[in-house]
Amino acid sequence: MERRTDHPILAGLPFARPPSIGGYNRVRAKHGAKVLLSARCFAVEVRRRDESSGLGGDDASDLDYTFTPGERDPLLVVGHFGRGRVAAFTSDVAPHWVGGLVDWGPERVRAQAPGADEIEVGSHYAEFFTRLVRWTMGEDPSPS
Repeated sequence: MERRTDHPILAGLPFARPPSIGGYNRVRAKHGAKVLLSARCFAVEVRRRDESSGLGGDDASDLDYTFTPGERDPLLVVGHFGRGRVAAFTSDVAPHWVGGLVDWGPERVRAQAPGADEIEVGSHYAEFFTRLVRWTMGEDPSPS
């Protein structure tokens, strides 16, 4: 995950060492939209170590992994439609794809939607999505 530009949604959030995410939908931003965050897909090549070297076997420690970075894809895109604001976050908000982002932040925050189980997330994760929703509603997304 890489910060692409300054924006009130991202102001003050630490992107020097952003968390990794596990997956996202590959999209292209429409003309006039602003890409705030991007992600990079990695191709993974797995090779078994040479068995003649005595390193062969059947477990994961006998494998070599090569990660090759691909191109950058939009992860968070914002824009305007009519008199409103729009945003597209191309990953998941649950741990399935969003990976380490759900735990991003030094403190834990508890939340519960009506009729749902209580969840616990990282403080930066909670702040990020709070700002995103506030911005799309036309409100000031400054830190609460």
